[in-house]
Amino acid sequence: MTSTPQLPTPPTSTNTFTRSHRIAFAILTSLLFVFLLVQYLRRPVPLDERVMMQTPFTLPSRVDPNTATLQELTRIPHLAEGLAKKIIDYRTARLPLTSDGIVFRQPVDLTHVSGLGQKTLDLLLAYLEFPEEPEESNNEIRNSNDESNSNVQTFK
Repeated sequence: MTSTPQLPTPPTSTNTFTRSHRIAFAILTSLLFVFLLVQYLRRPVPLDERVMMQTPFTLPSRVDPNTATLQELTRIPHLAEGLAKKIIDYRTARLPLTSDGIVFRQPVDLTHVSGLGQKTLDLLLAYLEFPEEPEESNNEIRNSNDESNSNVQTFK
């Protein structure tokens, strides 16, 4: 009869972490706690009714996207800094192509900016102003239309 060799049995301890594992875990947990405590202490004061009463909230005035700075554009609700930079970059790139320095003549012109669609434009319209057509050019157009209409002959 041949006997089979006995394999050593693993220890039946319920705690499988060594002392060095437990120390490392305690250090990491302590560091996490300290980090979270510092973040909690540095957080801004939550807004409550008293703070809201002391500092009134004012909306920005209307802004012309043809002349607005980055700070003015980012004050507009629903307009993030990235989108404001895209508007300025688009304006700067197209400015040499215009004779009068006006890139955005009407609200629809803003939809040419990457990332600014019609829905976003609808949210921004209350805060934007666009250059008005000068009275002289409107009158010239009307007069030229009147003159061209007077030159029309009717045939019977």
